[in-house]
Amino acid sequence: MKNKYFSMAVIALLVLSGAVVAVGASEVPTISIKKATFTFSSPEISQTDDNFIKLEVSGATTTTHTDGAPMLPVRKVVYEFPMGTIIKNIKLEHNDATTMKLPEGMKILPCPTPLPLNGANVPSSMPMDEKIYGSSNYYPEKWFSYRIKVGLNKDNERTTFLIVDVYPVRYSPKNDEIIYITDATLEVSYQEPTTKFESKVKGQYDLLIISASAYMKEMQRLADHKESHGVKTKVVCVDDINGQGRDKQEKIKYYIKEAIENWNIKYVLLVGGYRSFFGLNKPELQIPIRYVYLNDGGEDGFPSDLYYADIYYYDPEHGYAFDDWDSNGNGRYGEWDWYGYDELDYVPDVHLGRLACRTVREAKIMVDKIINYESEYIGNADWFKKMIVITGDDFQDQNALDIPWNVSSVPDGEYTIHAQAINCDNVSGPVHEVHVIVDHDSPSQVTFS
Repeated sequence: MKNKYFSMAVIALLVLSGAVVAVGASEVPTISIKKATFTFSSPEISQTDDNFIKLEVSGATTTTHTDGAPMLPVRKVVYEFPMGTIIKNIKLEHNDATTMKLPEGMKILPCPTPLPLNGANVPSSMPMDEKIYGSSNYYPEKWFSYRIKVGLNKDNERTTFLIVDVYPVRYSPKNDEIIYITDATLEVSYQEPTTKFESKVKGQYDLLIISASAYMKEMQRLADHKESHGVKTKVVCVDDINGQGRDKQEKIKYYIKEAIENWNIKYVLLVGGYRSFFGLNKPELQIPIRYVYLNDGGEDGFPSDLYYADIYYYDPEHGYAFDDWDSNGNGRYGEWDWYGYDELDYVPDVHLGRLACRTVREAKIMVDKIINYESEYIGNADWFKKMIVITGDDFQDQNALDIPWNVSSVPDGEYTIHAQAINCDNVSGPVHEVHVIVDHDSPSQVTFS
């Protein structure tokens, strides 16, 4: 009989010693268990055109995806629990691991690294994580890893997601060998909340509209239309949101949290752009955006409304907690650069959109189109609820992110700036031209509409 080995992640452990604790029968937490059994084939080895080893394992559903790290088979498992569930323990039982030597000097294919479409700074060879490939340690370090997220599932239910990656193969690059398993059983113990989240809700709305002050009349017209279609709607002026939070953006996010917990809101509409025409700052026409400090090598960051939709993260004590997108507390939200890193949940807790209008006239046009669209067309048509919206980026974030716009080294003269979009299929859009004059003896100003 084969020996059994255990990999375990203990999430919480409570030891009561020398004491008797009495609780009502209805208050005793129930620990439940889920199990899943997996069977994997022995790894099949093939060679790529660029002289790397590629592994195939039956029973795996995907591969690892860490840039420059070895690409290894993965069995991904996603469990869904009611929001507020506490994950107590995760355990993987597996058979004896088998060792397999690989062809000497050949390495397992690394995961591809995203490359810019313009072809700039593309490495001449496949990027490889030298810390991993130069080590004799097995990668991954354990037979499984996991993440816990909180958000809405495909059925619009508030959910705790447990995402487990089981690794049937682990790789020691320096020793040119792998170890693999063929049988495994995953066991998850968990405690569901005694009271479901929805049962705590005091009132009930479907849609929350948060609007800049200039658009309130138009948004009430939209709310009346939504109500006539059975969508219970609450309209709030952003000027009236002055509760908890370090800045206006966080105050708005906390207000959405309160709307979820008081009214069970699942849809949020923000009304107002970040700037008005010519980049002017007119608060009565605007809803602030949150800049995230994710440095992609081309820009220091960008605006993200996902910030307003991702309200909670998983908390091992309470099941969920407010996610401020600043886990390291340095005031740089959604950070992923050399200053630091924030751990984010990323899973939306509300469906959120924005009418990025800049004038009352634009707001009226948008509301007219929404009412017409939802009133005139047949709601059960195949195309009715399907829409793709494509937009682009501009340079209005330069001041907010301290991105320099410096032409001091450019000689005086007339210049033409060419801009062209290219998609992933290498299909080019039209070339846009902007004519500019550089004159260092004259005052200058750069504006973006």
